Amino acid sequence: ADDELVVARFAQGWIPYRDQPRWWQLVPSLALVPLQQREIVRRFRPHIVVTVTKSMNIAARYSLAFANRGELSWVVREGNNTGAMIDHESPGGFVRRLQNFAVRSAYRRADRVVAISNGVGDALSRRFGIDPARLTTIHNAVDVATARTRATEPATDVPRQPFVVAGGRLAAQNGFDLLIRAFA
Repeated sequence: ADDELVVARFAQGWIPYRDQPRWWQLVPSLALVPLQQREIVRRFRPHIVVTVTKSMNIAARYSLAFANRGELSWVVREGNNTGAMIDHESPGGFVRRLQNFAVRSAYRRADRVVAISNGVGDALSRRFGIDPARLTTIHNAVDVATARTRATEPATDVPRQPFVVAGGRLAAQNGFDLLIRAFA
């Protein structure tokens, strides 16, 4: 059915799929996520696998290592400045080098790397040696016609004093704290 949710049978419920799990929850995931991905690929035999987020992209490098890549194309999608994320998560040393190696190894093996912006794509190419010919930029979708129409409508309930409008997840990555300080 179109509304069916597919869940890996292997180690179901063992992995904390949330932002920043504790290290003791993360360690088993290093082995379990690729095994779960591999199970799904074997079960459904897709022609194309698309992975999203640094951790899932790295896991797919290992889960697809033994797949028949002649019959399967792998597309990595990156919506963040991966290098900046690594620098923030691992200020230095062994963990940073390990993450850089894992991203470089995984993304170079993908058939195609899709970036959310030209800047993200350029950064992937520079830092991780991704061939620009294998990079494609696909921006987030915007309904331009609706945006143009709404832009011509008069604004209502606008505050009299200066104000800032920002949208996004309330997460440190988005830097709303910096925006508030700069506005102040």
